[in-house]
Amino acid sequence: MKRDGISIENEACRSYVNMEQTGNMWELQEQDPQLHVYFTESVMGVRLSFFLCIEGIEALNAVLYYKGKGEVFSEKQAYHFPLYLNRHIEKEIYFPYPAEAVRLDLSDQNVVVKIEKLEIASASSENALNALKENMGQLGRKEKIAVLTHDMSNTGAPLLAYHIAEKLKENGRDVVVLAANHGDGFLEEKYAEKEIPIFYLHDNARNQISVGWCGTKGESKNWEAEEYLEHLMQLLREEGFCRVITNTVVSGKYVPLLKQYGFFIVSLIHEMKTTIELYGFLSPGESIAYYSDYIVFPDYSVQKGFETLFPVIRGKCSIRPQGVYTQVDEEGDSRFSFEEYGFSLDQKIVMCSGTCELRKGTDLFVSAAQILSRKEKQRKSTLYGQENFRIRFWKDGFIIRFVNRT
Repeated sequence: MKRDGISIENEACRSYVNMEQTGNMWELQEQDPQLHVYFTESVMGVRLSFFLCIEGIEALNAVLYYKGKGEVFSEKQAYHFPLYLNRHIEKEIYFPYPAEAVRLDLSDQNVVVKIEKLEIASASSENALNALKENMGQLGRKEKIAVLTHDMSNTGAPLLAYHIAEKLKENGRDVVVLAANHGDGFLEEKYAEKEIPIFYLHDNARNQISVGWCGTKGESKNWEAEEYLEHLMQLLREEGFCRVITNTVVSGKYVPLLKQYGFFIVSLIHEMKTTIELYGFLSPGESIAYYSDYIVFPDYSVQKGFETLFPVIRGKCSIRPQGVYTQVDEEGDSRFSFEEYGFSLDQKIVMCSGTCELRKGTDLFVSAAQILSRKEKQRKSTLYGQENFRIRFWKDGFIIRFVNRT
């Protein structure tokens, strides 16, 4: 039954506590908002479907309580989980015995949330693996390939992985993306637009559809990391995935597991020798050298540095461009306007492109701008960054202090 914009299957009755509705906006009050639901028949689990929106907040701390006949809601019968916002997610939660009612606490803070979707339906514990499989969406193409990226941030390597996945799908292949971490989540929407599914390797709860269990002693149980990865690898192989492209040396952490399940592995390496040493990537690099079937470098200098660190390489090595467009629109993007950024076409523009980190040479770029400004007093140097560009690093790091002195 759908009422107040909230849909509940097999509903006998419902009530709201500390929740006030105005259209599809809900004010969650007293740090204890509660939605009580009684079912027409007892259930062994529920499936929760969410699309909740709050600008600037990634997730709420939510709790689902359950109770059997004659019981009261208590912390001994509760499942705690992060309720991720601003995207569609589904959560299946299973109980140790039949429940006649549930209580959903959406947040432990006072907030106003836009509820685009909130649905509660019954679920069976037999559907745990099916729920994992549902993340794949509709597959049906003959060729299938997985792409492993280190996160979903709007930075160079994850963007490269996104465009690889995008092009593979355009060329008629089924594609799934395996993400080692979430990052800032910028690319989630991009993948969703292309209908390319994502599996998060570090946390099953990050997947669009995830599962959890309520323990008999009040504990919230999820798949253990090893168990989850085993289920995921088995699922990929059962669905016909046998090849994977791993992007960056960081992804080497998962290469032994992929090889254990018989994947043909192509690893893209773009990190220089110093970066691998400085950031402590020797272990994943060693795994790539030992297990990958092909290792692709963008340049001989990168290959030479990798071979210096890992003299024994079992796979074949190749040098191919990475992240380079094979077709370039010579006329450029007609929507782009230099004037929008305060420039005119008769000015000299020196561009530095990359994440705001020391290894990207941002300090050298700022130093060059200082030198230019001193030599040519009439010239103004301006540093621009994207809106979601490493703000925390920018505010707390050395660069803002460096720029302030210029």
